[in-house]
Amino acid sequence: MKNSLYAALLFLGLAVLTACGGETAPEEKFTKEYDLAPFGVMLKVRGPEGLKINKVTGGILPHEITMQGEEFQVYLYGQGAETEDVKTLKEEQKEETKASKKGFEIISEDDNGYVFSMQYEGDSTKFYNFEYLYIQGDQQFRMTSSTVTQYSQEAIMDMYKAIEQRPSAEK
Repeated sequence: MKNSLYAALLFLGLAVLTACGGETAPEEKFTKEYDLAPFGVMLKVRGPEGLKINKVTGGILPHEITMQGEEFQVYLYGQGAETEDVKTLKEEQKEETKASKKGFEIISEDDNGYVFSMQYEGDSTKFYNFEYLYIQGDQQFRMTSSTVTQYSQEAIMDMYKAIEQRPSAEK
């Protein structure tokens, strides 16, 4: 009887492993967390060790922050929210990006943003970038990577995962 129970449990365990494919969630490249509260923005991002974060002074928008590190370059732009609906904001940004980029193609998309490829006039090389939009209270934020540095699709996806928003505990 005991052997039948052990055999059944073993069979059940193997069935579960087979059904799950034995796969684990992909490991994220950037795990060190940085709080942007000292820069006047109540958000957190993840990035590489030694990430350099700078607040741009004299910019057009109230919040302009650059974040640079190894295989990581993200720009944050913030201003008063024009809407409370991030999906509307994302669709407007997508149309603006599409109209200004040759060969615009969406690679992946979620509720807050999208990863895309594009080409520059006279160049067949694909460049990858992202637009991530977030609304917090009466502020809206847009994050994107460099438009001149050529990053691989994988590097852009890693940056996108790193900047998915987690509000800061500080107010």
